Amino acid sequence: MGATSVGHLLRYIDDGVRARATDPPPELPDALARAAARIAAAARCGGRVLVCGTPDTASDVDHVVVEFVHPVITGARSVAALACHETEPEAIGRWIHDITQPADVVIVLAQSSADPVIATAGPAATRIGASVVTLVNEGTADVVVGCIEELAAKELRVVAYHVLWELVQLSLSGSDARGAMS
Repeated sequence: MGATSVGHLLRYIDDGVRARATDPPPELPDALARAAARIAAAARCGGRVLVCGTPDTASDVDHVVVEFVHPVITGARSVAALACHETEPEAIGRWIHDITQPADVVIVLAQSSADPVIATAGPAATRIGASVVTLVNEGTADVVVGCIEELAAKELRVVAYHVLWELVQLSLSGSDARGAMS
């Protein structure tokens, strides 16, 4: 399933590129792998996944948390995850300050890296010593999924965080469980 989701993401991007003459982010697979390694490392040390975002990514925030708390690999452990239901930058900063621990990783979701939530959440988590993973459609971030059109922007994020979740599970489960996807 992991390879299937990665393939699905790349095919989806490729189809959009051909239909709209745009370029897919060539670094996307490597960016997802690096982000997954950071999240898995935090989980191995007892860290939680804390997810926050913008008003337009609010449903994604909840979806990411649900994915991390239930394993994709049969017999794999879940990863503790919490959603921030605040969408105003200052409120997200306070939430991060109140609950984040140094072993945690904060995932920040946004349409654009220029969103004030990125500028608030990342530094707030870093001050505590937590790792940060930013996932956006456009701009500069840990994972940039691209943007084919407005409707496709959310779909690209959804497929990307599913792949991210599967890569984390593979990393946490080790090579023994790679064939046991559920």
